[in-house]
Amino acid sequence: MARVVKHEACAPIKVDPASWPKDDQGRPKVLSLCACGISAKHPFCDGSHKKCATEQPGVTYHYDPATGEPRPLPGAQAGDCCKG
Repeated sequence: MARVVKHEACAPIKVDPASWPKDDQGRPKVLSLCACGISAKHPFCDGSHKKCATEQPGVTYHYDPATGEPRPLPGAQAGDCCKG
């Protein structure tokens, strides 16, 4: 399974631990970073990865930015982006 992700950032995303939310005891809460590439709160996880559960092995997907719905890309196969 693969998905096409468009990034428009031109600089690193900095996460300052001093600004992390704290729990009741004042300890920093666990922050989850997006690994699927479709989170609307990138670089943080927003649960969008749950949509990836129905992806089929060997198929490359595009997620519509307006609806969040996936569609298979015809002719594209998982791993095409990584071939040299």
